[in-house]
Amino acid sequence: MRIKETTQSLLNNIPRCIPVILVLMLLPALTAALPWQPPEPIQPAYLHILAPGPNSTVTSPIIIKADLRCGGYDLTRIELVDIHGKLLSRQVLRLSSHLVMPSHVTLPIYFDMPQDEVKARLTIYVNDQFGRPLSLTSVNLTLTSKDSEINPPRDGQLAFVISTPQEGSTHTGDTLQVKGWMRPYNNSVVIFELITEIGGIIGSRQLAVPENSGEAYIPFEIEMPYIFVTSTRNVRLVIHQMGENIPGDVVLISRQLWVAP
Repeated sequence: MRIKETTQSLLNNIPRCIPVILVLMLLPALTAALPWQPPEPIQPAYLHILAPGPNSTVTSPIIIKADLRCGGYDLTRIELVDIHGKLLSRQVLRLSSHLVMPSHVTLPIYFDMPQDEVKARLTIYVNDQFGRPLSLTSVNLTLTSKDSEINPPRDGQLAFVISTPQEGSTHTGDTLQVKGWMRPYNNSVVIFELITEIGGIIGSRQLAVPENSGEAYIPFEIEMPYIFVTSTRNVRLVIHQMGENIPGDVVLISRQLWVAP
């Protein structure tokens, strides 16, 4: 059973009197209802925050525990921002590229204690050798000067499981097909971008997320037109989702590709 075929069958059974725009609005819900899940075993996330878990209440210092699987890139950045996007704390970890992956880290993050409770986001991310985003994960927290309450972590599986394109593959023409499954962090749109070595964005698409999608994976398939390709170029396919209340990304994965005319 293919997504396109199943969706088309469902659309054929929709009464003709329903406006086309309403049909388009129903498409995400129809796709989300498909009983498709990514093949087991599902790859672990490249970056996984073990503690504190999502929506924990924390005091200073925050004792962070995380697993890092981004081998070959030695700079890992950790940031804490409040609900207004103000940077409260930043650390840069320099890890040896020869470390066995995953690498487990534990470290404290200090911040000025608020008088009242403050909503914040803790983010861990890694960039590639060209400065393009490679991987990012985050947890929303409540900062307090009172008692901590630490919640358990997420299960550590990838938020986006990509079946195509494959890492390092070469693509010709002017359109990239992206297929896979997603398990969004929230109801914000999922953004797909193709970024060159110098940081230029040559292709971009957005995908709506069905409300209340829960913990199940949702299959998706999109086509990304791209431009400005006159010779073979190194690009990174970046898939990310932004926060609903606090500025910035909440999750991001990527794949390095080659595109040619």
